[in-house]
Amino acid sequence: MTDEAENAEAVETAETADIESTETPEVAQATQEVEVSSEDAEPTKSEAESGDEPTEKERKKNSFQERINQKTRQAKEAEQRARQAEEATEDYRRQLEQIQSNAPKLPTLEEFDYDQEKYTQAMAEYNAAANRSAVQDALTDQQRFQAEQAKKEAQQAMVQAFTERTGAFRDEHADFDTVVQDPSFKQGAAMTQAILIADNGPAIAYHLAKNPGLTNDINQMNPVAAAMELGRISARLATEAPIKTTNTPTPVTPINTASKGSEKSLDEMSADEYRKFRGYK
Repeated sequence: MTDEAENAEAVETAETADIESTETPEVAQATQEVEVSSEDAEPTKSEAESGDEPTEKERKKNSFQERINQKTRQAKEAEQRARQAEEATEDYRRQLEQIQSNAPKLPTLEEFDYDQEKYTQAMAEYNAAANRSAVQDALTDQQRFQAEQAKKEAQQAMVQAFTERTGAFRDEHADFDTVVQDPSFKQGAAMTQAILIADNGPAIAYHLAKNPGLTNDINQMNPVAAAMELGRISARLATEAPIKTTNTPTPVTPINTASKGSEKSLDEMSADEYRKFRGYK
């Protein structure tokens, strides 16, 4: 091979190597982004497992709150059904009164000059009205029974909702049962109903049981005034931060190991200083 041929081949080889190894800045950046995105798209197992998960206490609290919400919702639905049944009963009663007020009196032959045909027609109208009244009376009784049943169901639902709320409140106030079951805590009808209905009913009961004077004042009020006062108490308690109480005895305050006027600890005192500190002569 001649020198010219060898030189040409060397130049061609160098150019080919440059083309294969050369990488533009845009290509390099794109390659880095692909690599980074691949790393981000595949988190490690430890990262996946280290997500924020609720603690056992939080899960228990959430479950408690879900049950409270469910029972409260059921109580409100039952109360709505009771109101509707009560309204329907009132409608049936009004219809019955109207039928009875418009019902003809028992006809006699004398009223129709002993005209048998007219008398027979009057008796037919009388019997038809009596039948309508009897049917309406039966429907009213049936509706009244349904209203009573709906009212009982609503009351039971309210009690169940209150029980769930009490369980949650008791977790924050360990002395709840002791406080509200005190024989001196007397509840009037308006107070009992307000405690059952309110979302923070247990807090109201707890507050009133701890304030017998206030409880007595409310029990002396008429139902409307008592309901208004209990509503104000409920609103005020709802804005206050709960204070957690426990049955754990109050810790004994430790005895100071140094007098107020001394800067020495017991270990630093001399025998005379220690005797003076303890009050020995």
